[in-house]
Amino acid sequence: MSDTIILDRHKCNAELLTIHADGTITAAEHLKPTETAAEVLRIMRETWMDDIQSKKIRYQQERIKRLEDIINRAAYAFYRDGSDGQVASEMLTILEEVRKL
Repeated sequence: MSDTIILDRHKCNAELLTIHADGTITAAEHLKPTETAAEVLRIMRETWMDDIQSKKIRYQQERIKRLEDIINRAAYAFYRDGSDGQVASEMLTILEEVRKL
């Protein structure tokens, strides 16, 4: 029993590493050891960066939604009828939320 790490099938459709049941690793014969190491690092870097970038993008999307919500509530609080004290109080509450972001 063994697991095999495959290179991008569109490029070469070749095995990169084979990890055997006893824990030994066999590198592809068609690549030099430095090429194999470089390819493993490239795959790890791309996988890690994709995950990090996705998290950053989701965080920024959530932040944009929160800011849009705050802007909408601020506009409503500012333009609705009410005493100056009520409007000021609601605006201060909204400003405190923005400071927390």
